[in-house]
Amino acid sequence: MTGSIGYFGAYDVKLDEKFRVVMPSRIREAARANGTDTWYMAPGDNHSILLFDRDGWVALRQNAGQTGEDHAQALAFRRMFFSLAEDARPDPQGRMPLPQHLREHAGIQKEAVVIGVDDHLEVWDKAAWEAFKKRNTSLYEELAPPLFANRATASATN
Repeated sequence: MTGSIGYFGAYDVKLDEKFRVVMPSRIREAARANGTDTWYMAPGDNHSILLFDRDGWVALRQNAGQTGEDHAQALAFRRMFFSLAEDARPDPQGRMPLPQHLREHAGIQKEAVVIGVDDHLEVWDKAAWEAFKKRNTSLYEELAPPLFANRATASATN
């Protein structure tokens, strides 16, 4: 993602009979601009599937397991995380398979949402994403004003 503006937006997608999702065209365009043709997938928190482009995957690998001082816990995490990871390339129509173990982790049956989270994407079951948004609206409302106020102050001083 070097030099890019990041991944953003939320896109409703449906799995086809081969358990593929069509990556949204805006995501495909951003990936092409970043030189990405392969996505690296792994189980995420909140029962999501994480998708990283090559640069994001390299950065994640460098940081994985550096979360604490307990070497055994860090190693256990790395074993679990990387053993469950997969890579995939969308076909010329933008369809990308979601492996069964990752679909099960995320609870995805047929309807999903692909969301941009700046340096990576996440795939959520549609109902789970709606529930997450509902649970976190007040947190967003609490954290957004100071973030935007700081941005306005920084712009005014430049």
